[in-house]
Amino acid sequence: VKVRGFRIELGEIEAALQQHPAVNEAVVIVRADAIPTSAEDGETHDHKRLVAYVTRQRGTDQDDGTAPERTKEQVAHWQQVFDTIYDAPSDQADPTTNFIGWNSSYTNQPIPETEMSQWVEQTVDRITALHPRRVLEIGVGTGLLLYRIAPQCETYWGTDFSAEALDAVRKQVAARGLAQVTLIQRGGDDFSEPLAAAQGTFDTVIINSVAQYFPSKEYLMQVLEGAVQMLAPGGSLFLGDVRNLDLLETFHTSVQLRLAPLTLLSEQLRQRVQTRRTQENEIVVAPAFFAALQQRLPRITASEAYLKRGWYQNELSRFRYDVTLHVERPVRVVTDYPVRDWRGEALTITDVSSYLAAQSPECLVIQHIPNARTITDVVATQLLAQTPLRGTVGELWQALGEAVPEQGVQPEALWDLGSKTGYTAQVGWSDAPDCFDVVLWRTEALPLDRAAPLPVVQRAPVALDEWTAYVNIPYEGDNNATLVPELREFLKRRMPDYMVPALIMVLDSLPLTNNGKVDRNALPSPDGSRPELTSAFVAPRNPNEHLLADIWKEVLGIEQVGVNDNFFELGGDSLMSIRVVARASKVGLNITTKQLFQHQTIAELAGAAQGTKTLSEQGLVVGPMRLLPANRFTFGERMGDPTSHTLSYLVESSKPLNPRLLEDVAHHLLEHHDALRMRAIEHDGNWDVSLADNSTTPSVWEIDLSGLNEVDQVTALRQTVRDIALYFDLANEPLLRLALCTLGPDQPTPLAIAGHSLVVDMQSWQFLLEDLQAVYRQVEAGQPMQLPPKTTSYKQWSDRLVEYAQSEELRGELPFWLSELRQQVKPLPMDFPDGENTGASLRMALGMLSLEETQALSQVVGRREGMQMDSVLLAAVATTLMRWNHERLLLVTVEGHGRSPHFDDIDLSRTLGVMPMEYPILLDFTTVDSPQSILDTVNAELKQLASRGLQYGALRYMNPDTAVVEQLAAVPQPDLFFNYLATSVAPDLSDFKVAGPYNGRLFTIDETTLQPLPLLVTGYLANGQMQVSWHYSANQYRAETMDQLAEQTISKMREYLQFLQAH
Repeated sequence: VKVRGFRIELGEIEAALQQHPAVNEAVVIVRADAIPTSAEDGETHDHKRLVAYVTRQRGTDQDDGTAPERTKEQVAHWQQVFDTIYDAPSDQADPTTNFIGWNSSYTNQPIPETEMSQWVEQTVDRITALHPRRVLEIGVGTGLLLYRIAPQCETYWGTDFSAEALDAVRKQVAARGLAQVTLIQRGGDDFSEPLAAAQGTFDTVIINSVAQYFPSKEYLMQVLEGAVQMLAPGGSLFLGDVRNLDLLETFHTSVQLRLAPLTLLSEQLRQRVQTRRTQENEIVVAPAFFAALQQRLPRITASEAYLKRGWYQNELSRFRYDVTLHVERPVRVVTDYPVRDWRGEALTITDVSSYLAAQSPECLVIQHIPNARTITDVVATQLLAQTPLRGTVGELWQALGEAVPEQGVQPEALWDLGSKTGYTAQVGWSDAPDCFDVVLWRTEALPLDRAAPLPVVQRAPVALDEWTAYVNIPYEGDNNATLVPELREFLKRRMPDYMVPALIMVLDSLPLTNNGKVDRNALPSPDGSRPELTSAFVAPRNPNEHLLADIWKEVLGIEQVGVNDNFFELGGDSLMSIRVVARASKVGLNITTKQLFQHQTIAELAGAAQGTKTLSEQGLVVGPMRLLPANRFTFGERMGDPTSHTLSYLVESSKPLNPRLLEDVAHHLLEHHDALRMRAIEHDGNWDVSLADNSTTPSVWEIDLSGLNEVDQVTALRQTVRDIALYFDLANEPLLRLALCTLGPDQPTPLAIAGHSLVVDMQSWQFLLEDLQAVYRQVEAGQPMQLPPKTTSYKQWSDRLVEYAQSEELRGELPFWLSELRQQVKPLPMDFPDGENTGASLRMALGMLSLEETQALSQVVGRREGMQMDSVLLAAVATTLMRWNHERLLLVTVEGHGRSPHFDDIDLSRTLGVMPMEYPILLDFTTVDSPQSILDTVNAELKQLASRGLQYGALRYMNPDTAVVEQLAAVPQPDLFFNYLATSVAPDLSDFKVAGPYNGRLFTIDETTLQPLPLLVTGYLANGQMQVSWHYSANQYRAETMDQLAEQTISKMREYLQFLQAH
C-alpha cells in the first residue's frame, strides 16, 4: 500500500510485531479518514494512517507488576482507595462491627450486617483454633479481628498501609487498654525493623482478606516468604478470604447473570463475562498454589485449604476460602482410610451419619459432594461456553432449571454432621468445579497442641507448574496500556518511522469471518468515544448548549459532543430525535423534532430553542375518540384475544420499593398520561373507545417469592410477568398494571409493570418508565409529584388525523397507492405453501453484526448525508429476498415510529400512545444493480416514510369514504413486514434496571390465532450490536431456509459496509 508517499508492505509490520514476546497475533490495516485541513475553513482531505491490532500472548506479560515503579503505583492505588473508605464517616458506633467498604458485587450495596457478623465470627473461630498467643496481623484494617483475638494474646502486632485505618484502631486500642498491641504503618511486603528483630518469634501470622489487593504474584510470594520467616517452628500462617482462581470465570458469570436483563442475548452476556475477567484488578489464587508452595518454601510442612463456613449465601461464601500453612510442624500421614464418592454412590447426610456410627473410622474422605453454593453458577458457566450460543438470558435461566443435576448440599451441613457425630470436618475444594470434598476426623484423634504431629491424609503430590497456572495477572487491562508504547519503541528499532503505525490497539481476540480468516472490516474504529467528523471539536459555550450536549451524550451513548457536530453523523436517527425532544422538554428547552431535522448541530439548535411553543391541554382529556391505524392490530380478526395484546417489563430498583407509594405514583401517571385511561367496548364486532376520568387507580399486586430458591424465583418472576400481562378488562380497567415481588431480606424488590398495546408503544415505554422513576423518587423524598408539561394528547392527535383523512390534499395522493406496478409484484416463495401461519407455529431466526461492525457501520452511515442504518438493513434484506425469489420487484410493509412533525401545532414527543405508521413501499430494482444505486433507491423510499406512512394510514384506516378504503384494500399486500427500532428494546434508566419487553400476546397464541404476514423482519440495537430477527411460521418455512436468509442478510450488510468504507 502507499501511505504519505511511501510504499509499505503491511505483512512486514505484522511479522515484526509478532516477534515481540507479548504479542500473539497482529494485523495492520490502512484507514482513510476525512479530517479538517483547518478549524476555520472546514475543508477536508483524506488522511491515510496505519493502524495495528494485536492480541496478547497469554501468560507472557511484559510488566506484570515486578517492575518496582509499577508495583508502587498499584499499591498506592489501593492505599488511596482504603484511606478514602476508612476516612468516610460510619453510621456504626461499635468498631467491632464496622464493615464499611464490604459491598456486594451483585448490588454494590453493603453486604447485610448479619452475614458479615457470621463471616467475622467464623473467621475468628478458625484462627483461635490455632491457639494463638503471639500474633502478627498483616493488614489490620478496621480491627475486626484484632478486637476479638488480641485480648487472649500475649503479643499482637498489626500492620497496615492505611494511616486512616491505624489512627482509628489506635484510639480503640487505647480505650480498651490493650497494651499488648503494637501498630505499625507499612506495606505488606515490608519486614524491616522493628519486624526484622522479631523474626521467628510469632506463633501465628494472619493475612485476612488482604492478599487479593497485592499487585502481582511476585509481590504475593514476597509477602508469604516474609511471613513464613516471622514464624517460630510449629507456627501457622492463616490466609483468609482468598479468591479462587478455579472459579473466577464462574464468579463473573454469577455476577453478570444476575445483573443482566432477561432479554439480553446470551452471547452478549458471555462477552460481558469475558470483559470483566480481562478487567480483573485483584489477585485470584487457585487452591493448588498452596500445596505447590511447599516445594518453594520447604519450612511449610502442611497446607490446608478450606471453604468458608456459614449458612449464608454471598460471594464470600461461594468463591472464597481460607488457608492455613503450618511451618516446621510435625506431620503424621494417614495412608489407610476409606474413600466414598457422594455423587457416584448417591449418598445422603443420613447415609454418612450411619456409616460413621457403624464403622467409627479414624478418618473418612468423601469426594464429589455437589456444592449448593456454586452448582447453579458452574452450570451457567458451562452453558455459556457452548458454541454456537443462542437465546436470551431469560432462556438461559430456564435452561438452568433443567440442567442443574441436583439441589446440592450446603457445606455447613457437613460441619454440622461432624459436630453431632464426634467428628471434625475439614471441608475443601474438589477436582470437580461444582463439588467439594470433606475429610471427617474422629475428634478424639486430633492433637490438642502445636507440638503434637498433625494428622493428614496421604494425597498425590502436586506437580510444580508455572506460577501463572495458579495465580492470575491483575491489572491486565491496564497492562495493555503499557504494552502499546513498548511495541512502538520495539518497531522503531526495526524499521523506518513511516512504517510505525500511528495507532496500536490491543484486543482480546481478532474478529473472524465464517471461513476463520481475520475480518479486517470488522476491526474496531480507533476512537470509540466520538466519531471522527469533518467538524473540529468545539466545547459548549452557554447554558443551552451545555444542556443539549448533555442530552445528546445521553441519547447517543457517547462521551463527547461538540457544538458543531452533526446529530446524524454522530449516529442519531429519527427515533433518537424524539428522545432528544422529550429530554429537552424535561429541562425546560422548547424544541421540536422538526427543528432538530432543520438545525442538526447544537450551535444551531440552541438558538432555535429560544422560541416558545404552544402548550397542549394540561387538564384531564376525556371523551370518545377514533382508533389510530396501529390499533387495528389489537382488534384484527387474525390477531387473537385483544385483552392480552400487551407489553410488560421487569424493573429492579437499587432500593426496595414501597407498594403504598407505588399506588400514589400510579394514580398520578394515569392523571398525566390520558391514554392510560382509555376504555374499549365491543358492539356487534366494532369497538368504541373513549378516555375515562381518573376515578379508578390501578392496584399494585404484592407477590411473596421469598420462600423459593434462586432459580425458582426467576421462574416465578417470569410467570408473574406472564400473569400481569394477560386478560385486561378493556371496558373497566386502567390499561396499566403493577406487581411488586418480594425475594427476601436485603434483596431487591422487582416490579413487574404491564401496559396494554392500545396505548403504549416502544417509545411510550421510555418516558412512562422515566416518569415512574421520577415521581416515585419525588414521593419517596416527600416532594410534590411533578412531571414536564403535557404534549398533544392521544385524543387530540386522533381527532387531527380524522380531519386530515378527509382533506382534498390527501385524496390527491390516491393514484400513487393504486399504481399498476404494484399489481405486478409476485409473492415470496414458501417451503410449504399450504401451511397455515398460526401463532403456535411462530419461530425466529437471528442474525447479528459484531459490536465493532455495528460501530463502523454507524460511523460510515453518519457521514453520508440523509442515510441511516435502516437504509442499509432494508437494502440487505431486499437484495437477499430478491435473489431468493429471482425477482427485481418487492413489496415491503415498513413501519415508522409515527412521531415525526407533520403539523406545527402538534407535539408528540412525550405523548403516550401507539403512534407507529406503516405503508407498503415498492422497491423497484429492475434498472439498478450496483451497491450505490440499490442503497440510493432504498434510502429515497425510506425518506418518504414519515409523510407516506401518515398518508396511507389516514386514507385506509381513518377515512369515512368506504370506496377509497375498499380500493386500497384490493391492492396486493406485501408478504414481508420490516421494522427498525434503532435502539435497545429495554428502556435505559438511571436508578432502575429494566428487563423486557415481554409480549403478552405471545403468551396466548394457539393454533387458532393466525398471523397477519408470512415474514416479520426486525432490526434493533441491543448493547451496541445490530441484531436482525426473522419471525416466520414453521408451517410455511423450514428452519434451515430462514437461518440461511438471516445469515445472507448479515453477509450482505457486511458487503455494504465494505462498499461504504471504500467509497
